[in-house]
Amino acid sequence: MNLSEILALTPLNFLGIVAGGMGLIGVATQVVKSWITKSTHDLSLIALIVNTTSTTLWLVYGFLQADQPLILSNIVGVTLGSLLLSFKLYFG
Repeated sequence: MNLSEILALTPLNFLGIVAGGMGLIGVATQVVKSWITKSTHDLSLIALIVNTTSTTLWLVYGFLQADQPLILSNIVGVTLGSLLLSFKLYFG
């Protein structure tokens, strides 16, 4: 697979990117809220670990399938999940 095939934005890839982006909005807002308030009191540590692990596994799957929307959305998802997990450990 060459670079032009990886970066091809087909309607199906566009749909996947939009769906992935919409799914990340909730996590992104939680990251912002946790950063501003410096509080993660109401977040479950186990849920954060499970969610970040799940997103990491989806990222690996995306790479194995060479699926651009999965890769892009899950790179962001792993980053945001890791941030929330770090905030939970740091802010308590």
